[in-house]
Amino acid sequence: MNYDDYIASRRAQYDAFAKAIRRIIERVLDAHPEIPRAQQIQARAKTADSLARKLRERGLSDSQTIESDLKDLAGVRLIFYTNADVDHFLGSRVIQENFKVDYDASNFNTTHRQSVGVFWWGKKIQIDKSLISLVGPAGLEPATRPL
Repeated sequence: MNYDDYIASRRAQYDAFAKAIRRIIERVLDAHPEIPRAQQIQARAKTADSLARKLRERGLSDSQTIESDLKDLAGVRLIFYTNADVDHFLGSRVIQENFKVDYDASNFNTTHRQSVGVFWWGKKIQIDKSLISLVGPAGLEPATRPL
């Protein structure tokens, strides 16, 4: 897929995918009140401007394989109140137990600014066919996509 393909038709699919992941995480958290609730769960597909800039910066403007070249065409962000909540969520294994994680293509980074911890955890996942029934098909095919 190239940039034009993404903008013309695939961005909507990536957006639906991100929203399906968010709904699955919300339902799993609803079923497990012992896991801290995120203050906010955001889901989005990469915007046209952001994608064009990233492709240009990486020298990939003419790429025909942006789905392989970039990991963040879709994303879900969980925002927690405290670092302890982040640790509890990560320790709960919600992601590992509900999605197939490609650890070789995933990143984990922690930075601290003053007393607030900022955690960035990029995971490339695959959604299981059985989970699609929880959120409705929304044009989704089970395929590897970034989280």
